[in-house]
Amino acid sequence: MEAVELRLLARAGSEAERLGFSHFVILHIRDRNLPLAGGLNSMSIFGADEKRITTYEALVRDRYERDYAAAPRAWWNPGLTAIVQPINAEDGEDAFPALELYDTLNRSKLAR
Repeated sequence: MEAVELRLLARAGSEAERLGFSHFVILHIRDRNLPLAGGLNSMSIFGADEKRITTYEALVRDRYERDYAAAPRAWWNPGLTAIVQPINAEDGEDAFPALELYDTLNRSKLAR
């Protein structure tokens, strides 16, 4: 699941930068193997509670909450659905730095 999250971060950073924003936040995220609210069919991610994930540590913490309910299905079919909001963050505001994150992930080849 970590590789899927890194790809999500790299793509979000690239898109935020392409659109002219300096940062981004993750507003909704869910494992594609989990129905929302205990339903049996796939539901829109817009039904999920808004989160505001602004750091990798918060994303990892959220992963363990998702994995607990999804396991073991997520182990062989990982995937995420997420809503990302590009923003121009002020100094000190919590958000992922778009270009810095994208460059770091591409240089380290973790996002491929």
